[in-house]
Amino acid sequence: MSTAPPRSSLDKRIKQEDTVPLINYSRPLARERPFARDDSTSPNSRPPSIRSATSFGRPLGRFMTGNHARHHSNYSNFSTMSETALPWTTRDIGFNAISGVLNDPAKTKDVTKPNKADIPPVTHASIARIKPSDFESYLEHIQPAFERYQHNKLNTPSYPVTPEEELEEEDNKQVKRTSRNPYSLPQLLSSESLLDDDTKTPPRDLPMLENVPAIFFEPDFFLENPHVFDTVCEGADIVGNSGPNPPLSTNSILQEKLSYYLDTVEIHLLQEIENRSSSFFEALSNLQQLHQQTLDCVSQIHTIRQKMKQIQDTECQDGLSMIRLQVKKRNLEKLHQVTRTIKEIRSAQPTIQSLLGAGDYFAALDLIDQTKTTLQQHDLSEIKALANFSAQLDEMQKAVGVMMQHDFLSILLSDLSYRLENKTKVDQDELQDRLKPSTTGLVRTDMLLPTLQEYRERLMVDIKDIVRKNSAVEDPSKPLKTMSFTGFFDMLHTMFDTLIHTIDCIAVYHQLVVQITHQTEIEKESAEIVFSAADVTHVRIAKIIGLRHDQHILLNPTDFYRLSDSIQHFIVHCEQVCGRTCYGLRGTWTSQQKGFIDHFHMERVKQEAQLIENEQWTASEVPSDFQSIVDRICDGHIYDEQPINKNEEEKEQNKSTKHLVMHDTHYYVVGCSLLIIKMFEDYLKCVVHLESMANEITQKLVELLKPLTEFDRIVEDYRNHQGEIHAKLVAIMNERFAAHIKAMQALDFDQEPQETGKNANIYMETLVTETVRLHKVLSKYLPVYDLKFILSQVFESFTTQLSHQINTMTIKTEKGKTRLERDVLFFTRRLKSLSHVDPPSNAVIEAVDAIITEEE
Repeated sequence: MSTAPPRSSLDKRIKQEDTVPLINYSRPLARERPFARDDSTSPNSRPPSIRSATSFGRPLGRFMTGNHARHHSNYSNFSTMSETALPWTTRDIGFNAISGVLNDPAKTKDVTKPNKADIPPVTHASIARIKPSDFESYLEHIQPAFERYQHNKLNTPSYPVTPEEELEEEDNKQVKRTSRNPYSLPQLLSSESLLDDDTKTPPRDLPMLENVPAIFFEPDFFLENPHVFDTVCEGADIVGNSGPNPPLSTNSILQEKLSYYLDTVEIHLLQEIENRSSSFFEALSNLQQLHQQTLDCVSQIHTIRQKMKQIQDTECQDGLSMIRLQVKKRNLEKLHQVTRTIKEIRSAQPTIQSLLGAGDYFAALDLIDQTKTTLQQHDLSEIKALANFSAQLDEMQKAVGVMMQHDFLSILLSDLSYRLENKTKVDQDELQDRLKPSTTGLVRTDMLLPTLQEYRERLMVDIKDIVRKNSAVEDPSKPLKTMSFTGFFDMLHTMFDTLIHTIDCIAVYHQLVVQITHQTEIEKESAEIVFSAADVTHVRIAKIIGLRHDQHILLNPTDFYRLSDSIQHFIVHCEQVCGRTCYGLRGTWTSQQKGFIDHFHMERVKQEAQLIENEQWTASEVPSDFQSIVDRICDGHIYDEQPINKNEEEKEQNKSTKHLVMHDTHYYVVGCSLLIIKMFEDYLKCVVHLESMANEITQKLVELLKPLTEFDRIVEDYRNHQGEIHAKLVAIMNERFAAHIKAMQALDFDQEPQETGKNANIYMETLVTETVRLHKVLSKYLPVYDLKFILSQVFESFTTQLSHQINTMTIKTEKGKTRLERDVLFFTRRLKSLSHVDPPSNAVIEAVDAIITEEE
């Protein structure tokens, strides 16, 4: 291998090139383009942008620093589909250079260069002298690259090739490869990549961008604007009309400044572009890879299509033909099946008609349903031969329903007529067997609801006929008013029996229909029929009863109660059967009940006024029947009045007492009181028979008893006087007791008494005798309650005072205590024997037992 050239030869070559401007060592400013370079062109043939950048002998390299000089980029030689990668020259810039905006593209001649007289004096710049030693660092930096250059030029290796150099050489070979991909970039490393970051030339200062006036950066910068143009020209006379300087000198100076500004901006732009070039070329590389992948994918797709076409031609055609034949076979089979189905459907119509003629309704319905199902399953509605066949089936089904409807109505209405004529109950089992076929058929034809509506209308007509026939006259409005109550009641009772039997039969029919169908909607409709039947009967009966309103309110209580019970029984029975409240008859009868109560009450008030006016207010005897009335009222058995024989009634009437007994209490009464008690019973009987009018009757009863409240003041005075008498009796007994206590205090119970009674001392026997006599007298004239009240107060006063007296006594011997104990026991035992009074307490005995003698 050859060795590297000596350092002296390299220094010698550098000395020879000392006169070369500095810019020759820097990288070219303009980037390369894939166009052929024309080396034979003259300087004047260069594009105007280049001429502007180097006009008047200004080298562009004066602005280029080491870090801003353009290196040979590895992205500089990308090509298009139809072009080869050729170096780019400044001539390719054309009018697109930044400095070209100041040049007129229409001019074909260069501007006349100014002479020295036209150029104003400029301060001389001191340029340092460059020594060869200043290039030592640079030479050391480029020595490896220069050695490789010499090696490649001589095609003989002059020095050992390192692995890194072999890799770089391989990369340089890739540069020569061309591609038709417009986005392909050769992976050539620049000269900067061969150097380490530590050995790169340090960056130099750029011209300050602040030297450029701010007007050039304003968004509204337009040279068309006179003010902007004048500011850019700095107010100079570029036409030559005025001013000390000639126009050519002024234009040259102005153009020099503008070129300087343009170069400054262009250098900064190049710096920014270089700073951002790495990311741009990286994105471009990614785009290249993506484009290559796309081309590969398109190629693969094209290959797959060719393979698929080949497979289709060689392998799929036969299989597809077989599949087409199979599909055609299936379609023919389906067509054959549809044709047979149409034939069967068309043949069903005469069969259905023959079944209807024979009366076999269910077989006809089965065939109709089967035919409809076949039509729906095969969707044959669009076939012209069957266009109207579905409607024909509906008509035949409707005809079957009409026939079954006739059977249904005939069975129910004929059975109802038979039951009413013979007064017999419905045989549910037999009727259900007859009714089930027609009901089931009506359900299948969806005609049961219309049939039930027709059935209800027919029932309404029959019920009206029943009411009309039982009224026995064609125009009942006139004779009913003059008819006797007995005749009217018998007629109404017979009518009620017939109508109740009718509604019961209709209810049984309802139950049978529900059991057969088991449908909620049918059940509701059938129940509505039962209610309608009950309601129409109530309306018709209400009209008949309403005609006799005046006669009914004047009836005696017994007849009115009979009529009310019968009507109430009819109303309740109908409501129980239909399960709902019927207001037609109830409202009419309530009105007549109110009228009867008003008349009833008015008569009793008149009788009461006469009785009170004619009363002598003397005690009268109480007949047994009035005592029975009181007993029934007290026991709550108003409705349990039992009839008695005439002989027994005479015997009972002969029995009478001086007192009216009520809850074991005897009362003296006058004749007016007895008759008012009888009226009171009449009102209670009215409440029992007319329960719905209980509130009105109670109000009337209160009005009846209002006249008797005039005696309240007298009764109150009597009670006050009675209380004073009772208090006086208690006071008298207290005075007697005080006298006997004095006698008791005079005794010395420890000494033998000179005189004594049979059972106790004389004072105690006297006290007890007086108390017993008081009880005997009071029990003869006072009721038990008053007797008990008076004697309870007396006994309480006696025991209290006697116990207090015993507690204050001093008894020393047992004999004295025994004598006192005998008196107390006699007092307690004798008073306890009195009847209808509460006995005295044992407080006195306890007081004696508490005495402690000296002997104890």
